[in-house]
Amino acid sequence: MGKGTKNRLLETAQACTAYLREQHGDKLGLVMEFIAEIEGRDEDSTRWNQFSDVRRNRAEMLQRVEAAFQAWLAGG
Repeated sequence: MGKGTKNRLLETAQACTAYLREQHGDKLGLVMEFIAEIEGRDEDSTRWNQFSDVRRNRAEMLQRVEAAFQAWLAGG
């Protein structure tokens, strides 16, 4: 994996986690649990890439993260 790819993956993870923390600061404990569930036991930040798409549209990515978090909160 090239350095550019690693940087993009890290940026995706940072954007997703920052968004969740900012938008759901009142549920920070739940946000941290969700983050841990996405990243897994090995804390693999590349797993946030599942919310990204080929166009690298940040708004769509954050909408997907929000939908996944809401579904997770609802138990689905």
